[in-house]
Amino acid sequence: MENYLVVKQLGSGPLGTVLLVEAATADRLRYALKRVECHDESSANKAFKESLRLTSIRHPFAAPYREIFVDWNADHSSVYVCFVMDHFPNGSLESITSRKLKDKKPLDEEIVRKWFGQTLEFLAYIHGRGLCHGDIRASNIFLRDDLSISVGDFCVATLMADHQTNTRTDKAIMDATAPEVQAGRPATYTQAADMWGLGCVLLNLMLCTEQSWQSLGQTLLRYKSSESDSAEDASAAAASRILQEALAPVESVYSPELRAAVLGLLAVRPTDRPTMAALLETPLARDCLNLAGSAMADRRRKQQVTTKDRPIPRDSGLEPLLEYVDRELNNENCFREALEELCTQLRSAGSLTAEQLCTLHQGLRSHLASEEVCTAYCCLLGNLAIRASPGGPLYSRESVDCVLLAMSQHPYCSGLLRSAAALLMAFAADRRCSQLVGESGGIDALLSAVAAAPDDVDLFALAANALWSLCAYAPNARRCLERDGLLLVTRAMKAFGDSPEAQEHGAALLLAFSMSPSAVQRAGEHACGLTVLDCESVEAAGEGLAGLPVLAAAFHVHRDNVEVAEAMASLLRELCMYPELVKSVIDINQMIELINTVRKRFLKTPAVAKPLDEALRSLETVRFVE
Repeated sequence: MENYLVVKQLGSGPLGTVLLVEAATADRLRYALKRVECHDESSANKAFKESLRLTSIRHPFAAPYREIFVDWNADHSSVYVCFVMDHFPNGSLESITSRKLKDKKPLDEEIVRKWFGQTLEFLAYIHGRGLCHGDIRASNIFLRDDLSISVGDFCVATLMADHQTNTRTDKAIMDATAPEVQAGRPATYTQAADMWGLGCVLLNLMLCTEQSWQSLGQTLLRYKSSESDSAEDASAAAASRILQEALAPVESVYSPELRAAVLGLLAVRPTDRPTMAALLETPLARDCLNLAGSAMADRRRKQQVTTKDRPIPRDSGLEPLLEYVDRELNNENCFREALEELCTQLRSAGSLTAEQLCTLHQGLRSHLASEEVCTAYCCLLGNLAIRASPGGPLYSRESVDCVLLAMSQHPYCSGLLRSAAALLMAFAADRRCSQLVGESGGIDALLSAVAAAPDDVDLFALAANALWSLCAYAPNARRCLERDGLLLVTRAMKAFGDSPEAQEHGAALLLAFSMSPSAVQRAGEHACGLTVLDCESVEAAGEGLAGLPVLAAAFHVHRDNVEVAEAMASLLRELCMYPELVKSVIDINQMIELINTVRKRFLKTPAVAKPLDEALRSLETVRFVE
């Protein structure tokens, strides 16, 4: 803090205190400095390292971080992560809504659309980088002198949620929080939660003459409760009525399109909310982006006036096809068909140079709204990965970013997610690329894909296999455990008991978890597979699941499948390497019974019998000592 002089406190929130500070330089510029208190210096340093990439975010509608640093306050024996950003004397959109509540003069729809469009473009920008804001609300959207906006406080909530911090809960904020975040479900800080926040901002602006922020939070709390308490068939209608009644006083002020956007963005179930790609395709979004003076709107207009589709040179070889891609990059249909043709031609042989891959990455970013383009792109890279050597141009940060970008834009497209999961598994063959996947949000993307498609057994098997490969890199395993990966995997294994692929890859992933040092350290917090092996129900261990019964049932269903048996044998052997820990959390006799059952079935298969013999010796030693 020696570089800044504190002028006064501007406010405080659940994540920390905001100070007005003055730079200790000749220009004496003023900034807003947010301090988030951490439990210890280690937590602060980890959060600081992960937050450094936020300083590279520059966007016309962003309040950028000028500096991020760790500050140790000896007087209070406290350590803080400090985020420095521009100070906005005009206040935030919350300041505007508070004034409008007093003078009862509603905001013009044109200014609401302008601010909505500017916020939308900023969110599209950070979502395109694989990030989530995590705390979109009126008080975090600041006003400039020209009445355009700057979105601040981005990614702090999602970043600090992964570290031990001294934060508190604000009731008004929690009332308006996305339902899945409020419920604390796994992998809940997603782009869908940002879409909910965008809906809250729009609702706040439209109802600024009718309800305060606190009152609006109560309305949203009733709305969420109505959805969860009603019978499923009637829940959506009952919840929708609450919002429609809240909007009734301003029906004559705002258009049906704007009111419909609120209802869509505030869908209680994340899967019912529009994705960013889908929202950007709507006439409302296009109009709002135009009013916002958006560069995105300019790019879209240019794409709409591209030349008509030209036929693809299908039988002329690879070079003419790649020239066609370069020439027709802005034409969505041509680019998609070219990707599909490349996928066919490169299925059995061939590769692409770094420059050619760069062209494909550029095309993908230009047509992110298209599920077909994103799916074809992932399929093509998947075909290339079959023959690519680790360390080659395919295993680059740009490839990783583009795949995760496609996943984030279409989180419910099963074909795309399956192709992407298979590709991320291939990326894990390169250690540096595996590290990039973890650092860029790939673990979260895979877990979110599994959580969003609880009935898709093929997606789970592919995602589990990808996670197993990625978790060979220890920080990825730790990241997966910290994001409740264990809970998602054990639930899925229970749900997909009839699938040998799901059981094989799920057991392999549990093995990877058990080999993680952080898993053993956190065993008491059910972060390791050991802690769910002896629970009879969800209630029996808080968030745990019936682990041993799940494994036993899986083996019973797939008792003739040697791959499932091998995966289970490896898992059981690894768990039994920690006999004292095993003894403290599971029933030893049940464990031995399961091992003997599997061993008897595959006595003549060394890959199964040998690891089980080792497991039995470890457990028998523990039982003999008792």
